[in-house]
Amino acid sequence: MYVLVHLDTTEVFVNIVSLANSIDIFNSKFIAICDEPCQNGGVCVAPYQCNCTISWSGVLCTIQICDPICKNGGICTAPNTCVCDNTAWNGDRCQYRKLNFLFTSV
Repeated sequence: MYVLVHLDTTEVFVNIVSLANSIDIFNSKFIAICDEPCQNGGVCVAPYQCNCTISWSGVLCTIQICDPICKNGGICTAPNTCVCDNTAWNGDRCQYRKLNFLFTSV
């Protein structure tokens, strides 16, 4: 512990650097700890902060991303996977309207 009586800025800086070197904070690696673990390949980079992979988002990397987005009421259920809830739409992104043909006999 350093106690400075004389507050010369050079002396303060030298003592801070000396203290830092003595506990080796310049070369230390800090490990971030998240209370809840990051999901889907995400990495804890700071307390309460996950760095998510490209297909996931959210605080814990639990929200899947569809890119491009689902259209016409489609729901992103997994990375880049849309489910078309509305029966009038289909396609990878629910982008195509289903055609309903009415056949009548002549």
